[in-house]
Amino acid sequence: MRNSQSAHFNEVKEAVKRFELMEVRRQSVFFDVHTIENIFDFYADKLQFDKAARVIELGIKLHPQATSLKVRKADIYIESDLDDQALSLLNELLVLEPSNPEIYLNLGWLYLRRKQPQEAFAIFDEGLKTDFDGEENFLLDVALYLNQFGYFDQVIKILEPRRNSMGNNESLLFEFAYANHKADRDYMALSLYSELLEINPFSENAWYNKGLIMLKIGELGEAMTCLDYVLALNPHHSRAYFNKGNSLAQSNRYAEALDNYLEYISYTPFSSEVLHYIADCWSQLENHHLAPRFFELAIITDPLDFYPWQGFANYHLANDEPRKCRKIIKEALKEEDLFWDNTKAALFFISAQSYMLEENWRMARMYLKRAVLDDPYTLKYLFDLYQLQKNLLPAYTLGSFIKQYIHDFHLIAAFKYMEAAFQLFELGAIESGLVILKRGIKINPASFEPFAGFFPQIYELAGQNEQLARLVEKHL
Repeated sequence: MRNSQSAHFNEVKEAVKRFELMEVRRQSVFFDVHTIENIFDFYADKLQFDKAARVIELGIKLHPQATSLKVRKADIYIESDLDDQALSLLNELLVLEPSNPEIYLNLGWLYLRRKQPQEAFAIFDEGLKTDFDGEENFLLDVALYLNQFGYFDQVIKILEPRRNSMGNNESLLFEFAYANHKADRDYMALSLYSELLEINPFSENAWYNKGLIMLKIGELGEAMTCLDYVLALNPHHSRAYFNKGNSLAQSNRYAEALDNYLEYISYTPFSSEVLHYIADCWSQLENHHLAPRFFELAIITDPLDFYPWQGFANYHLANDEPRKCRKIIKEALKEEDLFWDNTKAALFFISAQSYMLEENWRMARMYLKRAVLDDPYTLKYLFDLYQLQKNLLPAYTLGSFIKQYIHDFHLIAAFKYMEAAFQLFELGAIESGLVILKRGIKINPASFEPFAGFFPQIYELAGQNEQLARLVEKHL
């Protein structure tokens, strides 16, 4: 086999040499279709598309009926971002040669690049209905393209009915497992990765991805076992060290986690993420010399990464240093580009907690209110504001809270839940409470679970009301 491959390579190099000599001497030389394809592939593999284009132009002049050469001309259009010309040519070729899988693949890939997924799905489906040699290879390329562009559900839709016909095709199994993994079908993905590893226990990527899922679902021991296999197969797999560090940190094995994080940064440039995690580990190990240094280094590395700022503020809060905590927050708030999706509210909330440490209730209330206004969907900020008021004034009720804040918060999505709690648990007005609760769920469904956590009496009430029971069953 090696001799055969070597002979083919030498044959291609000889053909390339003949082509280049022809161009230098401006001679006419004949090449058959197969040789033109080989020369094209040689240049394309080296990303020398100007030479590849000249080869194809020569080939089409010599063999004007050769569809395979015109498909490669479409490749040149695609690489040159001439999408309209590529689409026009490929659609012409599809009429002439509807059994050529490359045409379907190129068209589908082009539609995906143009963000026309429905057209891509349709052309891939048409190709899958066509009878041609190499059907498994075609299926694999379709799955690869769709996974590459993030259409994981479509991969599942295509591969699931063909599951039994895949046999021991490792590549197809991997793409199927990967699609399920990315579509958050964790247990199906685990099953497929495990099946793949029975076929090939040396699949580094399968072990790694299985480890990521185990980490995600909280099976930390299994995650570390998978990542250990990855490192046994490839001791230089930097992300395996990083995620093993995550597994160890979540298992409260902070010193071991540090070893893995430090091994990770020996392979890669510093990132604010891993520096932040290192700081967290030093904090848990109560090393108050190194923890703040790594928080500072994480912030210097990427001042626009929100999480090290938040982590550093929380570090000072946990160590009863409210003023240092607020100093960090003050610096963070200067970075306007730092904030996205109501993240500013999280810093306001930490500020409120810092004032609670000093028993400065007025400032604590003010910052809790700012957190609510900045993030209208997080119920916790509202509930903590209510609890603060109640702790200060034992006679304070939900009714007092609604009356005090309805003017400020009547447009806040999470406030509907507080209004519902007032109706349900203080007034006993089930009908009106249910109406308000349903409105809250409609505009902010994510807050129903914390609502039930803050007001566990909902379960007792649900036992007495069928409509409320159905609501609880549906949303929890």
